[in-house]
Amino acid sequence: MTVVAESCTTAHASSTAAVGMGGGAIDWLTNLELPARLVDQEFRVITLGGWPS
Repeated sequence: MTVVAESCTTAHASSTAAVGMGGGAIDWLTNLELPARLVDQEFRVITLGGWPS
């Protein structure tokens, strides 16, 4: 999980919280409009919020 935010502290806190949320992290990060790249246990990549392909 990688999250981009205006500060390193926000990016770190957001990625840490998202890891704990499991599948709910996708909706949560989308609502926050934070660019993110997630990789699930089957190595599928999900990008959010304008993360480059």
